[in-house]
Amino acid sequence: MVRRDITDLCGVMEAVMETKPAAHILNVGNTVTVSVKEWVAMCYACFGKEPSFVNVSKGIGQRNYFSFYDYDYELAVQKMQAVYPNTIPFEEGLKECAAVRSCFLQMFMA
Repeated sequence: MVRRDITDLCGVMEAVMETKPAAHILNVGNTVTVSVKEWVAMCYACFGKEPSFVNVSKGIGQRNYFSFYDYDYELAVQKMQAVYPNTIPFEEGLKECAAVRSCFLQMFMA
C-alpha cells in the first residue's frame, strides 16, 4: 500500500534531490486554504459523520471560550509548487490518511 499521507513530502524531497533548486528549504502543503470549520467538516466526513457546530454569542470574549487567538494561518507553498506542482488534493489526502488510521486502529485496538 502506498502511504498517500506522505506522498507529497516524498515527492518534494525527490524533486529537490533531482533538480537541486537554489531554494531547497520548502513548506510542503496544498495551495487550497480551508477554514477550521471546513477542515473539521472534512475530517468528520472521512468517517461518515457530520459535526455539530455551536456559535458563541458576540458578548463572550473569544479567548474566554476558545484558547486560540482568532487569526488566519496560511502556509506559503509557492517555492514547493515551483519544484513539485502536482500535490494530492487536500480532501483526497485527508480521506486516505483517515482510512489508513482506521485500518490501524481496527487491527491493533480490536
